[in-house]
Amino acid sequence: MDPATPAPTACGPFPDRAALDALGFGLYCLDDEGRCTYANPACLAMLGYAADEVLGRNMHDLIHHSHPDGSAYPQSACPMVATRMTGRAVRLSNEVLWRCDGSFFTAEYSAWPLRDGDRIAGSVVTLVDTAQLGGASDRLALQVTVSRVLAGMAEPEEVLARLLAAVGGSLGFQAGFFWDVSHRERQLTATASWTAPGFEAGALAGQTMALTLDRGEDLPGRAWEEGEILHTPPRAGKRRRGRRGWFRRWPSRRASGGASSA
Repeated sequence: MDPATPAPTACGPFPDRAALDALGFGLYCLDDEGRCTYANPACLAMLGYAADEVLGRNMHDLIHHSHPDGSAYPQSACPMVATRMTGRAVRLSNEVLWRCDGSFFTAEYSAWPLRDGDRIAGSVVTLVDTAQLGGASDRLALQVTVSRVLAGMAEPEEVLARLLAAVGGSLGFQAGFFWDVSHRERQLTATASWTAPGFEAGALAGQTMALTLDRGEDLPGRAWEEGEILHTPPRAGKRRRGRRGWFRRWPSRRASGGASSA
């Protein structure tokens, strides 16, 4: 493939990008040649690239080519490259990555292999600028958990529920719902749910999964409309409820989908 030709925008066998787009940390996926097949909005913003500037490109050559002193960083010495060669996951907190404008930053990242049967089909990499870290241990745990979900998934339809469990469990929530946007009908529909072990959801899950929300309605609809992460702090002794549902967090960065948690 010509490096200038974008690769398919997918992460392994998981074609639905909405859940990955909504993550608050950087994530990108590579094929077995090290070429980028997907990069989420947080990753692109961190690196200063547009999507068409990274798709199909060798990510080591693009963002990991040099040490801070300017000396070359060969692929043979790169732990991220080694993951798709050996199938072994890596986690590091002090790697230098290079932005589009020529500046660099220290990244905390994890890399996990993506498998197609017995074959290593590529890798998934999560990253965050260490200068932006808050709750570093929680963030790293969430990055690792999401990477493991993507690396170990068997069927694409299982991934949304497993991502909800990974995000909700890492952040201490009791329930989560994934909302998908119907641009034709201009509505949000709940398409996946998760509840923490031991949490009695009662009729909550069924009622929420039956909802459709308009743009701007309740917290998920507001997040869709505003294109921002919204958070409603808990009230002592009671849950916050909207007109037709209850939502505390909606970590969505794009109007293609997102998740609400409680």
